Order: sequence, then structure tokens, then C-alpha cells
Amino acid sequence: MKTSHAISKFILVVMSALTLAAGCAKKSDDGKSASARGGSLNSGRTGATPVNAQSSQGALDYALTQGVNDFYVDMIYQPQVVTQNYAQAIGVESSVVFNGQTYPLVTYHEAYSNGSVSQMNSVVAGPFTLLAQGVCGDTNCNTYYLLITVTRQGTNIIQLAQRQNFAGNAQNLLTYRKPQEFITSIQMLYLQLGQPTTGF
Repeated sequence: MKTSHAISKFILVVMSALTLAAGCAKKSDDGKSASARGGSLNSGRTGATPVNAQSSQGALDYALTQGVNDFYVDMIYQPQVVTQNYAQAIGVESSVVFNGQTYPLVTYHEAYSNGSVSQMNSVVAGPFTLLAQGVCGDTNCNTYYLLITVTRQGTNIIQLAQRQNFAGNAQNLLTYRKPQEFITSIQMLYLQLGQPTTGF
């Protein structure tokens, strides 16, 4: 009888301890910063170096308050020459992670044309729309510039700008921007990223 009572008392103590621990864990999680819960700088497999890291983190923190838990380019694949509308074009595919889902984004460029700007490509992710545009920095698109703008019901949320170099002779770079800091054209991105000494 005493043994049974002791076991019951032990189980009660263990259950109380687990309940307390779970409560503390929840409180700790609720108190985490935006970057700890998600929305932290992430270059995926691109190996891109964040530029203006503090400003980029501020943009991610703001986006988190708008429902964007994670957003980054995981991979930008080597440019491929493809046939599009009976003409040669260069296609560049990116693998974009957004709120736990991976989306392929492809931009097409006039083949062997320096500074060839793609048409706007879009992906719908729940209530969000990802608008992507790219530009080739040289005739073979060995340096590629990608601009992704995230909107929700027409409202700007966050923008990601990234430079990917496939020849290995320039650094891969990325930055995030708040709505008031948005780049309004891919040409502006091309000019800014083409001059790494001035940053993004």
C-alpha cells in the first residue's frame, strides 16, 4: 500500500515537473527575437554574402510581422541555353524558399546579349505574390542579378536582391529591403551590383 502511494506521488511530481518545463519552454519561445524564430539571414546553397546585414535583418524582422516566416534563395542554377518561341534564349532557374515551401523561379534572357532583362515572372504563395525579374551581367549570363519583390494583396512586404557569379571571379551578394527602400527597376539593381565598392 505504501509502495503504491509512493509510486503515485512520484508520478504526480514528474507530471508537475513536465508541465512546468513545458510552460517555461513556451515562454522562452514566445520571447525569442524575430531572427531566432525565423526571418534570419540565410543564403542557402548560393553562398552569397549579406550586404548591409543590419538593414537586411530589419527588413526580415518587418516581414515577419506581416506573416513572412522565411524567405531566401536556396540555389541559383547554371544558365542554360534553351529554345523559346523559335529563338535561342538563356534560362536561369532559382530555387526560392518561402514560408516553408520551395518554389522554382525561371527567368529567360535574350541569348548572348549583355544586360538582357527578363520579363516579370510571378509565383503565388498563399496570400503572397513573389514577383521575380533577372538580368544578365554579361553575354553568357555568368554574372546574374535577381530581384524578387514580395507583395500581399498589392501591398509591398519585402524585397530580395541577389548577385550570383558562376565564373568564380566575383563575390555572390544578397540584401533584403523594406518597402520604403525598394529598388524600383532591375536596371538600377544591375548598376548598383555592377559596382560592388558602393554596395547595393
